[in-house]
Amino acid sequence: MSGAYQRAWRTLVEPGSSILLVSITSGSFDVFGQLQNHLRIFVDVDAGTPATLAVGVVSTPFANFTFRAHSEYFGEPIAASTGALLTRVASSDGRRVGSTVIDTHNLAELHGVRATPGGFVWWAEFSPRCDQTGVVGMRSLRLSAAMAFPVRTVWSMSIEATCCSMSQCCLAGRYLALGTTGYLQNPSGASISEAAQPLLALLNSDGSLAQNLGYTGGARHNQLTTIASRNGRWLLGGMINGPGTHSGDADRNLIVADGFLREGSNLPTQ
Repeated sequence: MSGAYQRAWRTLVEPGSSILLVSITSGSFDVFGQLQNHLRIFVDVDAGTPATLAVGVVSTPFANFTFRAHSEYFGEPIAASTGALLTRVASSDGRRVGSTVIDTHNLAELHGVRATPGGFVWWAEFSPRCDQTGVVGMRSLRLSAAMAFPVRTVWSMSIEATCCSMSQCCLAGRYLALGTTGYLQNPSGASISEAAQPLLALLNSDGSLAQNLGYTGGARHNQLTTIASRNGRWLLGGMINGPGTHSGDADRNLIVADGFLREGSNLPTQ
């Protein structure tokens, strides 16, 4: 029909593989989607010529078999059993450019992929289950635009935090990172407290913290989950008054949250 999408090319980014159902065994709400995080796929497109599409996915033993399927189909051995896989595809002809793997050794949760000048940045929690001190590791990795995908750690946080999104500022290549912080997590499980504060931080081009912008939230669980630029300013989206893992155990009506979209003030402009 006139005006309909026309398929220009099609390519297999990653082969299919077995997926094990993981469900909540205690509690009534999956706060960060942790029990389904191994199924999430993140995609972004850079502005290169030709433009390339980056697809990120996590492989977790007994939850999915992404690494094994990749190795068998593409003939590219992967020694790691747990970690994150990013594959790059040329958007002009669908040609698969290459893949890279980060061995996280422990459980990992990929939270996003973002195209930046000269490569891609992706962020994940490596060992998202906190230890007895309540500390988790959050890392962001820069991947060059080259096929070989050299990788280096750009920044890391040793606070109880989850980064949900990131956007580049046109101010010396700095980044706005947003998510949630200040929550408590069961050291041996996925139970997360009802109370949490929004996280909004400005990072330098090398990933170091330039400024904690101190975004103020509301009651109960707070999250900043999305960011977009508009007319030189920023739109921030997320939720306040959200539940924790066990908020609705006795009363399902407590599994409720207030979503919002606000124009950011006092934020770096583009």
